[in-house]
Amino acid sequence: MMRFLFAWEQGGNLGHLSVMLPIAHTLRERGHDILFAVKEVGTSHHFLDGKGFNYIQSPVPIGLKKSRCEAASFADVLDEAGFGDAIILGGMIRAWQTVIALYKPDVILSQHAPAVILAAGLFGIPCLKLGMGFESPPDISPYPCFRPWLSLTRDELLNTENRLLDNVNRVRNIFGGSPLASLHQAVRADVSLQAVLPELAHYPDRKNGRYIGPLFITEEGEAVQWAGVREQRIFVYLRSEVETSFIIEALDTCGAEVIAYIPGLADELKEKYGKETMRFASDKANLSGLLPEMTLIIHNANLGTMSAALLSGVPSLCIPTTIEQWMNSCNLERIGAGIGLRRDQLAVRFAASLNTMFSEQSYKDKAVEISKKYSGYDQKQVVNRLANTLEKMK
Repeated sequence: MMRFLFAWEQGGNLGHLSVMLPIAHTLRERGHDILFAVKEVGTSHHFLDGKGFNYIQSPVPIGLKKSRCEAASFADVLDEAGFGDAIILGGMIRAWQTVIALYKPDVILSQHAPAVILAAGLFGIPCLKLGMGFESPPDISPYPCFRPWLSLTRDELLNTENRLLDNVNRVRNIFGGSPLASLHQAVRADVSLQAVLPELAHYPDRKNGRYIGPLFITEEGEAVQWAGVREQRIFVYLRSEVETSFIIEALDTCGAEVIAYIPGLADELKEKYGKETMRFASDKANLSGLLPEMTLIIHNANLGTMSAALLSGVPSLCIPTTIEQWMNSCNLERIGAGIGLRRDQLAVRFAASLNTMFSEQSYKDKAVEISKKYSGYDQKQVVNRLANTLEKMK
């Protein structure tokens, strides 16, 4: 039996756990032990308790001061992940050292967990970094700027990296590690894999990227079926925001059957618009039964949801809320399989964009083209190969 530590430090929602969970199931079936270290214990309580996995809280950078209003490159993401303060980063590494000493993992799997990669290197634990694109930029310096409109110079990007690198080397010195020459070396794992379709890669200029295909869960959740009352069928999976009312109002008059899962949606909206042609799921819906007859999916540009839809030939109308989701929606627009809208555009553009998605066949055609290209994709096979790789890393 081997021990595997599955670590998640940054990012929100269920996507990070959804990527790791199929691998954990496979390893457990092979007789191994898995401990999850998670950013959000509340999310994990809802998601992991019924599956019998143990989990603990990951070290988080409490008290860190933000150095910039918005992240311009992955260096800024690392800044907010604790690398911006040597004392906080040192405390996080000490905490990971304690977890490693108590659990004694043979191998660590990192899913958006940069500090655990740094700790794994310092304490000699093999580590696999499983990225979904955004959290695994190419090993270059400086990191690519993903907000080009800020017009930052190379020197400005390097200044941020050098400040963080100084913190990293101070911490490495405390734990007996040698200094590093570049920031990307601090978060370089023994093996790095990209769980994403190449068409949706966040850094298209990456060289020698190892793309294994997306990992997502579609077979769990509330069993919901289309009523068949209308030809067009839309599934909605969104966070509830102030602008959500514009979306619900437009969907009410679009002539399609709608099933929506919107956690936190006001009861008055459900009562006003709930009917046979628009139903509101009380829990996350089981997508496997809905995707085959789905016309369109509306979501926050979550990579797992987008990938599952594309592999089923379903285009997306995206409403990103983070820079990572914005990059996802830009990639989707670039390949022609959907439309992305900012939240501040919903009142003016949502209804028209919805109509465009229905009236222009090209979005559906492109999604079908992608689905045919990857018709042989087998997620179970990918998961088995990942489990094999982890077992061989000891």
